[in-house]
Amino acid sequence: MIQYPNRNTPRADLGMALYEFAVNARQKMIADKVLPSYPGAEESANISVITRETLGRREDVQHKDGASYNRGGFDVEDKQYTCLEYGHEEPLTEAQKKRYTNDFNAELARARIAFLRLLREYEIRTAETLFNTTTWATGTADLYTNNSGNPWDTAGTDIVTQIETAQQILEKNTGFRADTLIISSAHRKSIRLNTAFQNSMKYVQRLDDASMMNAFADYLGVERVLMGSMTYNTADEGQDFSGSYVWSDDYAMLAITGEAGLELEESPHLGRTLVWEEEASDIIEVDTYYEPQTRSDIYRVRQFQDEFIFDPYFAHLMKIDA
Repeated sequence: MIQYPNRNTPRADLGMALYEFAVNARQKMIADKVLPSYPGAEESANISVITRETLGRREDVQHKDGASYNRGGFDVEDKQYTCLEYGHEEPLTEAQKKRYTNDFNAELARARIAFLRLLREYEIRTAETLFNTTTWATGTADLYTNNSGNPWDTAGTDIVTQIETAQQILEKNTGFRADTLIISSAHRKSIRLNTAFQNSMKYVQRLDDASMMNAFADYLGVERVLMGSMTYNTADEGQDFSGSYVWSDDYAMLAITGEAGLELEESPHLGRTLVWEEEASDIIEVDTYYEPQTRSDIYRVRQFQDEFIFDPYFAHLMKIDA
């Protein structure tokens, strides 16, 4: 058996083995699409954000012959981020390796369990950050609309009007329309059964999930619908399993999300997952070390990041359940 020294060893081989698993796991999560990753040079620092005030301000652009052209500037607001470390370890003893050798790859199984736990917590933190009635205060009409009187699980609800009303609020306050609708997959059934949406799709022979979300996005006039389908066990250890969706079915959010790889000044967006690049080159790092006192290989996954909101006005939260 290969034994690793007591210091941690980066595991590129495990990273590659986890890649396909990660692709499948990430199909259920939307955190890294809602808040795309962005490298941070420091663990904690100020980041300069171009404000919506600058983007929407008028300037005198009339020019008189022989005079200097009027000049303007742009305002930035320094906001502090702080990357926190998250991590989890899974031990695998030498005896367990031998015990399970004919059943499954115990090494990869341990790494996958640790990886999935870290992904799930990342998803939960992001959901709690966005479906948040403190940041998007219930008494602030520019940030929050209560549509619970016409919930989405009622087939006759006019979802298009709700979305367009929120779009107009967001556009008035930022100058931009939202490109993304964020919902829980708990509303998959509500969308399928919505009378007006059904009528718009009545000539489609087969409607799988991907086609339905694309059609729903077109129907609502947004670029994409992100439907979080990750679940977790809410029961304490030792109790019977009790599953719950990470993203609450009480809310939906319209947001300007941008895309991974874009510089901060290239387009306005709600926020980013800031990753401290000195400690983590990706959202999740994988390494391992040998623990001689327990005769175990320890599989460790780590994150160093901050799910950071630049400006809440680049999103609008809606209550859509009674």
